[in-house]
Amino acid sequence: MFVIPCLVAAAAVLAPASLAAQTTAPAAPGPNASYVGSSACQRCHAPIYERWRHTRMENVVRDPREHPDAIIPDLTRADPLVTFGRDQIAFVYGSKWKQRYFTKVGDDFYPLPAQWDVTHRQWRPYFVAAGTDRRTESAGKISESALRGHAMKPRTKPFALCLDNAGNEASLIVGKVYRTVPDARAAKDNLLRIIDESGEGYPFDITQFALVDFPQAIRRKLLELQRAS
Repeated sequence: MFVIPCLVAAAAVLAPASLAAQTTAPAAPGPNASYVGSSACQRCHAPIYERWRHTRMENVVRDPREHPDAIIPDLTRADPLVTFGRDQIAFVYGSKWKQRYFTKVGDDFYPLPAQWDVTHRQWRPYFVAAGTDRRTESAGKISESALRGHAMKPRTKPFALCLDNAGNEASLIVGKVYRTVPDARAAKDNLLRIIDESGEGYPFDITQFALVDFPQAIRRKLLELQRAS
């Protein structure tokens, strides 16, 4: 007859100790703690790790010195946009829709001025914000003449016809007309801000579009359709 009260009393005594054990903060990492990388997961999750290491997520950034096949295009073929060689590429980014290339200057990495369009198998100019293309140029990595022919002109037309959606398939539809959004800062980097399929304004490479305009009546109709969609 005293069993239940005894158990209740014991529970009351042990509960605070148990709660304290559960809420105790984990010990802070020691001074020698360091990032171990994804390979550390292999010991306990070998099957999952084996599948994952072949995914694009794992291989989106690759060092061509460790993986000579990482560079998709043939760099020995002359192209006015390509002002760098294999030995200047510190790592590549991407392999499905487009591939970009980065060089190392000191302890920093900078994008090179051309990207490979995997879908259409051709080179396209690549411009970056905040002047990092000019910083790389000062290190002798980018030819000024390669950039001069792509100088940005003022964007005044209110609509843009999508000609190419490589790398942006979820955001752009080839052959569709999009509304442009004035953005002087984007224009300096050869980018065009448009209202894409998400309904939000994002900057895209200007070479993916043809700027167009329409009579006032058609303009109003296009804007009505876009607002309704």
